[in-house]
Amino acid sequence: KVGLLDTNFFMYYEDCDLCRRAIEAGYELYFVPKSRIWHRVASGTQGNEWRRWCYYIASMYYFYRKYGRLGKPGALIATMSTLAGIMWEEIRKGNVRWLGYPLKALYRWLLNRKSE
Repeated sequence: KVGLLDTNFFMYYEDCDLCRRAIEAGYELYFVPKSRIWHRVASGTQGNEWRRWCYYIASMYYFYRKYGRLGKPGALIATMSTLAGIMWEEIRKGNVRWLGYPLKALYRWLLNRKSE
């Protein structure tokens, strides 16, 4: 009923997509706060923060484009708004040192979008 994971999500947001499709198929989702998952090795980005943010932004945009009603412009606005909210929250907590990573990733990602 729900189907497999969408392979257009290389990493990040594939769980959100699966949950959305499950809800649309009539399933109920439950949160189990005591459950734990451990990643033995984070090999997807191998500690490369810039690469991690590139994948995160691309997946976020694809998710908003897949489910949004306003096409590419709406997905872009939603992606930028979400990223701004994440960055604001980190600034509020005093975590400003890492801000260069998402900003650089966003800049590179936007440059790649122009070619579409």
